[in-house]
Amino acid sequence: MGRTSTPGPRPVNGANVAAYDAAVFEAHGRTCHLCGRPGADTVDHLVTIKADPSMRWDVANGRPAHRDCNSGRGAAPVPSTWRAEAW
Repeated sequence: MGRTSTPGPRPVNGANVAAYDAAVFEAHGRTCHLCGRPGADTVDHLVTIKADPSMRWDVANGRPAHRDCNSGRGAAPVPSTWRAEAW
């Protein structure tokens, strides 16, 4: 069923998330921006959704990340080292 909040012009649901993720991977590849290794499987928001919900669907705000790296960062600012080992 998916979440129904609407932080921007599109509802948050599986189809919109999949389209956004595909656009981010197309623009930025599949190398994790946090650890530098290939095989990213999620999208991390540089400016977190919590900090600015209007940037949820901004492809320029998304970067490829591994699920573990993305979870490790959480809502923290992107570290200056841009490496998951910093956590």
